[in-house]
Amino acid sequence: MKCIFLDIDGVLVTWPGQKPIPIAVAAINSWLTQHPDWHVVISSSWRLEHTLQAIGSMLTKIGFQHSERIQGVTPIINKKNGMPAARILEIRAFLDQHDISDFIVIDDQPIWIDMDGDQFMDHIILNRLVEVNPHQGLQLVDFDI
Repeated sequence: MKCIFLDIDGVLVTWPGQKPIPIAVAAINSWLTQHPDWHVVISSSWRLEHTLQAIGSMLTKIGFQHSERIQGVTPIINKKNGMPAARILEIRAFLDQHDISDFIVIDDQPIWIDMDGDQFMDHIILNRLVEVNPHQGLQLVDFDI
């Protein structure tokens, strides 16, 4: 499977405020239409508060046209102190548990740093990272990695 690990806040919607960023939604729709064999895995913190079905519905409401291609969410990993682990560790866990032939990570935050400031380098993942400007959201040129 080929997949996009997708963050939502700062990528497809504004943060704070969660208002759709139309150019960002158009960019992901265009790219997925051009790449019909790619799927979406939600890595966004939205997965902590919403079911996969609810996330799909919310994305559809903002104009996302490929909710049927959402294949799952990354696992939730907490550190021993209860704080969330760096997102890169959750993506690594998903990759280790599934047969993924290619992937892209789209996020507006440095996924290799956790909330305690600890850093985790996984160069295979970092080489596939599209770090989006949170003030603009995803742009079609961001896919040129």
